[in-house]
Amino acid sequence: MATTAGAKKGLWSTIRRIAASDRISGLIMLGFALTGLVLANLPATAHAFETVAETHLFIPYTNLDLPIGHWAQDGLLTIFFLTVGLELKQELTTGSLANPKAAAVPMLCAVGGMIAPPILFLAVTALFSQLGPGEPGTLILTTTGSSIPFSEMSHGWAVPTATDIAFSLAVLALFAKALPGSIRAFLMTLATVDDLLAIILIAVFFSSINAWYWFIGIAVCAAIWAYLVRLKKVPWIAVGIVGILAWIMMFEAGVHPTLAGVLVGLLTPSREMHGELSPRAERYANKLQPFSALLALPIFALFATGVHFESMSPLLLASPLVIALIVALVVGKPLGIITTAWLSTHVGGLKMAKGLRVRDMIPAAVACGIGFTVSFLIASLAYKNAELSAEARFGVLVASLIAAAISGVLLSRLAVYAQQAGLAGLEFAHGIPGSLGGAVCMNAGAYGGEMRQVVTEVTALYPDGIRRLTGPEAAFAYRHSRFLADGAVVLGAVVRLTPDDPAAIRARMDDLMARRKASQPLEWPSAGSTFKRPEGYFAGTLIDQTGLKGLTVGGAQVSEKHAGFVINTGNATCADVQELIRRVQEAVYRAHGVRLEPEVRFVGE
Repeated sequence: MATTAGAKKGLWSTIRRIAASDRISGLIMLGFALTGLVLANLPATAHAFETVAETHLFIPYTNLDLPIGHWAQDGLLTIFFLTVGLELKQELTTGSLANPKAAAVPMLCAVGGMIAPPILFLAVTALFSQLGPGEPGTLILTTTGSSIPFSEMSHGWAVPTATDIAFSLAVLALFAKALPGSIRAFLMTLATVDDLLAIILIAVFFSSINAWYWFIGIAVCAAIWAYLVRLKKVPWIAVGIVGILAWIMMFEAGVHPTLAGVLVGLLTPSREMHGELSPRAERYANKLQPFSALLALPIFALFATGVHFESMSPLLLASPLVIALIVALVVGKPLGIITTAWLSTHVGGLKMAKGLRVRDMIPAAVACGIGFTVSFLIASLAYKNAELSAEARFGVLVASLIAAAISGVLLSRLAVYAQQAGLAGLEFAHGIPGSLGGAVCMNAGAYGGEMRQVVTEVTALYPDGIRRLTGPEAAFAYRHSRFLADGAVVLGAVVRLTPDDPAAIRARMDDLMARRKASQPLEWPSAGSTFKRPEGYFAGTLIDQTGLKGLTVGGAQVSEKHAGFVINTGNATCADVQELIRRVQEAVYRAHGVRLEPEVRFVGE
């Protein structure tokens, strides 16, 4: 019995780990999207796939009689929107949106990133309607020769507005394993506002309001949900029934039913209550995330891209609709974001996060051109014409892949650049999380290499002005430098590297990364090794010997793979990490008489 329970726990832990990985969950979603496109167009599978997608399932005594493909869109996708609602509530209460002044630039960038794509989309389709084949004011689809009025084609203006944050982060994780926290935070804030605006777009432009009395039912359900989830002991069966009723009433009212998930998510408490260690919105989002990432989104992507084309040929890439979406997402999104960021900081007087410049945002802005989930949804809502809906979803898929490829190219890291230039000395830094400035301050190192071995000059900001110090003047020591003691901010550094064969450098980097992957929990977010190595001991060994592997506080956990790492298993707060570090320090000191000193640094209050 114990073995069975342990196996189940181990399986669920693996599922959660996969779901928490931006890289893996993003690739799974992409795999399902491409699979849907292939299955719908292969002669051997097209009929069977269409039969499954069009098989109707209904709920008695309601108007809910939908094909399976629509159930994936309207039903399963509600799980995703529920997690969005829960995360939005948390961000609005205690997260990046709680301080509008600090989040002003990414919030404005989200707006700019949603305004530019429709403008380019309409401009491109208007050009095709005037200069392309066919009568003025019409567009000719290249695959079928169908003539579409510009007024009908323009209904898709909202398709390229949304950013798929899950897939964008997956791309960033693939190509930038040590993505700076400031860029990630900027992107998360931008995407959160982007999601909120996309939800408003769906509610305002893609809902057909029916009988008013359904809204009374929705309001009643909302009030009951808000009451039930605030009870000390939540009656989950009743909560589930209320949530389903809210979804049905949204559908009957003519509002897209996935918005029921957002509604109840926003009504969930986002502060600690009843003596609990973490907010309920945070915990519920954490529990739902595997279902959203590994069930709802992949199945939705499967049916969203599973559209049949009479002629699956390269001519699709010449379709006016596909070209317009590619231009809107690949060019419009980053153009809107970067332009807004520049205007906000250079004209509006706003400030970006410390150490972050507008040009640093270009790769992440390009990654925002990955539309995917919400763009697929809007494409299916915007076009009643099946042919246009299919081409729009194909265009979103192609544009997202192009944006992903471009952002991947732009996101080369310093170590990789050095390797390609045939410069050796930074191999140890490949895979170390953090910025160059942080690495200098902490004299970061691994596998026998340290920053002090390559740094020859450091430019730092002191209270009395900017100073330039030589490597010896920096007083580098084990995970220490004078900049920490002086409270200075590192602005830049000069490193001395040596010429070597790029292939040999690459081989050393790959070897070090393989060793990291084998021994360190790189599949989970962390700040790297948590504790300094005590003289004569190894921190991870002491923690392991104390029996602390797997110790958890909120979303923070002592890694079961390497006890020297505190990992984020999902939405861990700074308070969670600090409390876990304190417990580990106390337990190790009681057991071994050794005081562990954190290697990570906490900035701010």
